[in-house]
Amino acid sequence: MAGKRKNIGVFVSGNDGQLHGTIIQGIKERARELDCNVVIFHSLATKLRFNQTEKIEQSVIRGESSVFFGHEIDVFDALIIMGESFLNDDIKKELVKRATDKGIPVIDVDDSEDECSCVRYDDTSGMELVVRHIVEHHGCKKVNFISGFKGNRQSEERIKAYIKVLEENNIPVEPKRIGYGEFYIKAVEVIKDMVEADGVPEAVVCANDIMAIEVIAYLNSIGVRVPDDCLVAGFDGIREGQVYIPSLTTCRRAIKYSGVKALDIAVLAADGEKTEKLIYLEPELVLGQSCGCVENNELGFNSFYKTMNNMVNDRDLFNSYHIDMTRDFASVKQIDDIFGIMFKYLGSFRFSWFDYYVNKDVINFNESEMRDSIDQVVGRDIYSNELVCYSWRENEKGYQCYEVKTKSLLRNMFDNAGDEPVFITLVPSYYQNMVLGFAAVDETKCIHELAMLCTLMATVSYTIGDFCMRREMRNLINKLDSMYVSDNLTGLHNRFGLYRDAGRMLLRAKEKGKKVIAVAIDLDRLKFVNDNFGHEEGDNAIKTIAKAMKYAAGNRKAVLSRTGGDEYFMMDFCEDDSAGEQFVEKIHAYLSDYNLDSGLPYVVECSCGFYVADPKVESLEGIMRVADERMYEVKMARKAARNKRG
Repeated sequence: MAGKRKNIGVFVSGNDGQLHGTIIQGIKERARELDCNVVIFHSLATKLRFNQTEKIEQSVIRGESSVFFGHEIDVFDALIIMGESFLNDDIKKELVKRATDKGIPVIDVDDSEDECSCVRYDDTSGMELVVRHIVEHHGCKKVNFISGFKGNRQSEERIKAYIKVLEENNIPVEPKRIGYGEFYIKAVEVIKDMVEADGVPEAVVCANDIMAIEVIAYLNSIGVRVPDDCLVAGFDGIREGQVYIPSLTTCRRAIKYSGVKALDIAVLAADGEKTEKLIYLEPELVLGQSCGCVENNELGFNSFYKTMNNMVNDRDLFNSYHIDMTRDFASVKQIDDIFGIMFKYLGSFRFSWFDYYVNKDVINFNESEMRDSIDQVVGRDIYSNELVCYSWRENEKGYQCYEVKTKSLLRNMFDNAGDEPVFITLVPSYYQNMVLGFAAVDETKCIHELAMLCTLMATVSYTIGDFCMRREMRNLINKLDSMYVSDNLTGLHNRFGLYRDAGRMLLRAKEKGKKVIAVAIDLDRLKFVNDNFGHEEGDNAIKTIAKAMKYAAGNRKAVLSRTGGDEYFMMDFCEDDSAGEQFVEKIHAYLSDYNLDSGLPYVVECSCGFYVADPKVESLEGIMRVADERMYEVKMARKAARNKRG
């Protein structure tokens, strides 16, 4: 592979912009230096916390992981995964297996996967740096420690570092000084119990910065000053901790560099070079005001406040446009309308480009008569062989729509990259048990505005899925309605359908001041045909009368029905008696031609009686009765004529 631009796939789940976004920044910056294409497969759901017992629905796992497994990975020279972020271990194991089966190296960042190379943060050493600073530099002996979740790997590693430093300095390890704040939720509860049980300690070290901030806020609320009365330190080095007052003493993990290192290893592995199995990255101690080592906040609160204020304003603007977009979605009549509305707002959301790929069979829901059942869409784990792409660009009017083959999609992206490498992010689109497709988006949005992207994708996916389900529901209702009101043999209305639609026609006729024509029809000698030629031929005669009625009605929306074994009825708007005469003449003309050409040993004939009625003064039952009486008179006359002929 040497000398060829490398294609690197990056797989991550969740919306932790500070962690995953910073890792991806490192990957991208190094990829630009090494001229590598990078495609980020970014599922949007965040895994459950360590101690949460509920399960993620299988439909969510299927929908989220569709972006991981819906594409051919053999276009990549190496994969970088953030396995710890995946919704469950099965997703990670399946992805690693698929890659290794094809000989594609996999590098895992901040995880314990044994089947591939791993880049990890040396959190144990980092925690030692923090605790050692508090114990050895400040001389504290009564040091409390608030960890994350009990039993969690990262939590237990940080407790071990705390214990190690205490033991090296001959300080007794007291269980009462160790608590589990679950990385946020219970930090205040833990420090409150500690203070009430044993008083204010000399120092509190927390397993992350969020808990350290919560501890400082609680201590301040009970009149304990930090750092004058109690030292506090955290871990992670998040930006909030550095501008908090007092700023935190903490440990900064080599997050961005982990992305750089993972990319370097990926390129070496793709070239067949031997790489280290496990790489630990050294952390950095960051001193702040919370331990008294820094007097002033040197990192610039005003600059941070301005950045945060801009983010808040952006999100407020996004929420406003999102509400407007959701309102507009309520009026969609076709799937294309959904994309037209979404693209109208993308410029306001500050995207520079956005491609939405939808499964071809999902688009089939857009047709008036669906070619595919919803069963072919529901339960699918990946994408259909063909996709429809709705493509939008910031400075272009409208959007483009074209079809693509799923297998060739990524390869075409790489082949058409030109002089500059490709940087693109793919995110899933699904609704309940339906994998709809995915979006290819402006990759910068996946770093800085993940929450907004998640919201946008959820709204659009829900709108598409809901549209498809409502369309399917209408189709099912129409099917059920057809089964209820239709005659199976002829396709005409049955008696239920007649009463429903003829009743509606009479109401419209009353409103418009029109008359109606009613025609009662009876198939002649059905028993004779059945007895002498079989019931199949009898059914043929029955269906032939129905065809004659449809022919006579032409393009008019007349109500045509089979009301019994050999009985039929028609109703339509009319002006005078000529409409009835014309309808009956067309029926007889059709049957005459049929009998000449059928070659059957019997003829199909019928008796018809019609009646022009005013619906303002007559009911449907009365109209049908008069038409039937007139038909019976004709039938008796025809029977007498046949008997006279012998």
